[in-house]
Amino acid sequence: MSKLIASWREIVHDFGWPVLALVFIYGAVSAIINWQSQNLWLFGENSRRLIAFILWLTIIALTVPHKATSIPVKQPLSELIYLMIWGIAVAFYVIYFPSLASVTPRWTWYIYAIQSAYVLGNIVLAVLFALIFKYSPQDLGIHLKHWRLYLGLIILAFPSSWYFGGKSQIVVGMVIIVALFILYCTNTTRWQGLADDLRSFRSYVLPIFLCGLVTIIIAWARGNERVLDVVALPFRISNTGSMIQGAGPEEFYYRLGLQTRLTSYMPFGWASLIQGIAFDASHIPQGLVHGLYLPSEVPWQFFTGIANALAGGYFWLRSRNLPATILFHLVVFI
Repeated sequence: MSKLIASWREIVHDFGWPVLALVFIYGAVSAIINWQSQNLWLFGENSRRLIAFILWLTIIALTVPHKATSIPVKQPLSELIYLMIWGIAVAFYVIYFPSLASVTPRWTWYIYAIQSAYVLGNIVLAVLFALIFKYSPQDLGIHLKHWRLYLGLIILAFPSSWYFGGKSQIVVGMVIIVALFILYCTNTTRWQGLADDLRSFRSYVLPIFLCGLVTIIIAWARGNERVLDVVALPFRISNTGSMIQGAGPEEFYYRLGLQTRLTSYMPFGWASLIQGIAFDASHIPQGLVHGLYLPSEVPWQFFTGIANALAGGYFWLRSRNLPATILFHLVVFI
């Protein structure tokens, strides 16, 4: 119990009580409104997400110690302007692409070209960010010796999702990654570097697993028929489509980029809340356009996005490890 109390003292210290109060009050009020409107399903969704958020923060505080090293920020204002331009480009894609796809009778080369430009564009913008502002991989929280190999394998595996589609992209992605990885490892001199890369994740296996277990329980409690996709951790990690389109760019942009730069001007808690709101602003319009939820469901979806973003931001704050934060996103986010 003493460790639990100490962990929440750390959480309150890191976020600041006003930020946590705002988030919890919003989650509670949203749940109460749903209860009064007799929408018990939305009330349950709100309540489960609030519980998951509390458990995620608790697990992170208990199992992920603060890294002594800090992530450098060289030109915060210029970098925020760069990120704003990047965000406008993504917003244009989010608004334009669904409308284009909806009027196109089938997926054509034109649609593929636009999606490819978006995927590769995010990678190019991330690389340009590092080059323009002169950041090394270590400055960006990338401590893997063979990070170029891993990124290359993911990019090579991604096109398979277009041809095979659906869940096949997960299987095909994993097969391609494993096959190319084995070919690479035939050079025995590289095994030491591989071992070092694996060791860099060792301290994050437990927190990611425990937080992922919370997500599994939440999925089971809501009767999510895709709960087995959540349980199958290797398949989640090998989902190259989610990694290169969602988790990778989003963690680079929102947690490493936006949150870290905002902390040059304000405390972590407010910086994390702002990046969480921005994270939501990029997801909710997509959900409405694609019909994933109704306008009446926006309040609890907004809370879901905030909970995901703040948990990811807190994991990043303490770990300072971008690949581990990307895995946290893939495994944990609801």
